[in-house]
Amino acid sequence: MALRLLSCKLSNISICSSLQILGRSHEFLRNVRQLHCVHRTDRGLLQVRGVDASSFLQGLITNDMNHLKEGALSMYAMVLNAQGRVLHDVIIYNNQEEVSPLDAVENYIIEIELKHIDRLERHLKMYRLRKKIDISVVENKKCWVLYDPEIDFGSMRQVDLECLYLNPKVDSKHALELTTNPDNSIIVRDPRMPYLGHKLLLPVGYEPHECVQELTNGTEDSFTSFRYKLGVAEGSQELPLGDVMPLEANVDFLHGISFHKGCYIGQELTARVFHTGVVRKRYLPLVFSSAPTDLIPAETSIVNSKGKTVGRMRAHCGLYGVALLRVAECLADASNLLVAGLPVSTFRPAWWPIEAPKQT
Repeated sequence: MALRLLSCKLSNISICSSLQILGRSHEFLRNVRQLHCVHRTDRGLLQVRGVDASSFLQGLITNDMNHLKEGALSMYAMVLNAQGRVLHDVIIYNNQEEVSPLDAVENYIIEIELKHIDRLERHLKMYRLRKKIDISVVENKKCWVLYDPEIDFGSMRQVDLECLYLNPKVDSKHALELTTNPDNSIIVRDPRMPYLGHKLLLPVGYEPHECVQELTNGTEDSFTSFRYKLGVAEGSQELPLGDVMPLEANVDFLHGISFHKGCYIGQELTARVFHTGVVRKRYLPLVFSSAPTDLIPAETSIVNSKGKTVGRMRAHCGLYGVALLRVAECLADASNLLVAGLPVSTFRPAWWPIEAPKQT
């Protein structure tokens, strides 16, 4: 049965109460075990700076720039084409510059897949027109992630679905004990969900070990497999350019979209699906009984026990993968799926909202 998005009841739930729920879901990060440290060599950074930076980005992304103007440290969002399909998934960091106590320069850093940083730069400059902004590649910072690979899924606390659709400002203040606070750096919790750990933008030549004690060096593959275990897709391999709808990519569950902010490129189809449509397919994690020895191509069909195609492979690493699946059909037959002749299973991620969207 199709998953139908639940309408927001703005009169019944306040922004304050939803923020309290989100805050409680972050508490476990204060008592993490030894964190793994990974340099994200596949991620790049763009800077958008100037008096019109916020209003410029507001018309190009799914989330609400007012969160950052009001003090949020970071924010997840997607850049869509005119047809409402995903071009890029991004994380936007607040890098405000205080010129004086009463004045500040709007300055935002956009994290994006490195191989498409030039494409996003061209996309932004195409819409710049007469906006008073500068757009440039950030060369003096590198992207790092600190995460706990041994997360207990049973301990995950979920938010209420209606609270998500109110799009509250996510508290991404870091919970790390820093031995030093490096200049020209940004350290925040991942704004998508706390289980993805902490994001660090550090000066070139500076490493997390210099400001956080007792870190274990991890690999990019280990973090990718961990991300797949959570069912989180990112980058053009997993979110093919111009092919995926943002709600299929769980942008609503990952605090990456506002349904109240007004117009932006691609907004019309996204709003129509939210208000009147259904989301039959979403990205879900895949679990292999043993790691595949050969690469399974993206778009490989995933079939259920009746031999019916119920989704498409996107990517895999180690024991885990991520796929775009028909949610109701796959969860009803979650342990009996096949991809490229290999047995595979899926499950409903524990971080998905408490109240599932209503079925029709």
